[in-house]
Amino acid sequence: MRFYIRTFGCALNKADSLLIQEILQKHGHIPVKSPEDADVVIVNTCTVRQPVEHRVLAYLQKLRQLGNQRVIIAGCMPRVQSKLLRKVFPEAILLPWNASEHILEAISAPKGSFIEGVRSNRIPLLHQDGRAFLPIAYGCVGECSFCIVRLARGSLRSFPPETIVDAVRCLTERGAFEIYLTAQDTGAYGLDVGYTLPELLEQICSIDRDFVVRIGMMNPNHLIRFIDDLLQIFRKYPNKLYRFLHIPLQSGSNQILKKMNRQYTAEEWLSLIERIRCAFPDMSIATDIIVGFPGETEEDFRATVSILQKAKPDIVNVAKFTPRPGTPAAKLKQLPSQVVKERSRVLSKLVRRICLERNVLYEGIIVNALITGAAPFGGMEGRTRNYKPVILPDWTRSYQGRWIRVLIERVSPFALYGKPVRTD
Repeated sequence: MRFYIRTFGCALNKADSLLIQEILQKHGHIPVKSPEDADVVIVNTCTVRQPVEHRVLAYLQKLRQLGNQRVIIAGCMPRVQSKLLRKVFPEAILLPWNASEHILEAISAPKGSFIEGVRSNRIPLLHQDGRAFLPIAYGCVGECSFCIVRLARGSLRSFPPETIVDAVRCLTERGAFEIYLTAQDTGAYGLDVGYTLPELLEQICSIDRDFVVRIGMMNPNHLIRFIDDLLQIFRKYPNKLYRFLHIPLQSGSNQILKKMNRQYTAEEWLSLIERIRCAFPDMSIATDIIVGFPGETEEDFRATVSILQKAKPDIVNVAKFTPRPGTPAAKLKQLPSQVVKERSRVLSKLVRRICLERNVLYEGIIVNALITGAAPFGGMEGRTRNYKPVILPDWTRSYQGRWIRVLIERVSPFALYGKPVRTD
């Protein structure tokens, strides 16, 4: 049987898709590169925001027009939006994320089936051209008023540290050179098993192989608990960890953070960024902002603008608030759409300026970059030690998985552009 997987959403979804692919290939099924060539199409869905949901639904409608394939809808949407999916694609088989390991049952189930299952501690041991997406936990301990993902993924369940470490050993033996540690909140890792993220990183980084780890998103209220231990891990293993942290802010207003039910203040977030940058001035910081949350005043919005101007993150994901079904925030009075749109425009313009200012510092200097593969629009793509994306003009497969020296010739708010520096 030929199968095609289309993945929407986060790195955790990518890990689930790799697990599905691994199971199918182990049983002799063949991956193909387009839905038209497949007997079965698996759509791994995301419901975190309304625009993503709309893209998923549009894709499902296109699949339905093809007509010949068996379609399995996986991921978060089957757990929390099954009625919507039934309306759009009644004959599809629904496979919620926690039943991913039951993919063999799903491919032979009657049309319209809903497959139940319990997620085990199995970690996918496939990688994508050297990049491995490795889940360390599912679920979370938060109760954010805007978040539907917590309804889909449930309570925190951390993978045993020995299972994760064994998976890293196996993946690096199989050629992985980048390990993406992923979870809904990596900072919450181990709260249910009496362990911490820095303790896990210590075990992973002590593995005597050539690879680099990217740590996934962590919320500030968890990072506060172990910030000193985490910085010490960065000092101890400078070549095993990208100097990169993704720490969501969501709003610079404490009033809005309280309405969001976030468990920290804007001042605590900013203090974390200052401590990190004091220890590692070139640490790349990514953050997330929601504009137009219900009740956000002009003063609240200005507080967000102000804190971003102070912190100067390297990456800012700006999202317009969209109500998600079943969440407390969906019941609140929404702001006028034109207000939300204008605030998003203003903030996006500011973010581009801040990110460009950060990247201009690299013009004319030589950096080390790990070449990860072909760039989306031609040439090669790599990552610096602090996870800055580097684009080179020509694709040379022999460079993939290698650290090379690159002269940065120009920059944009989103990437560095350069050429390899000859070492002979």
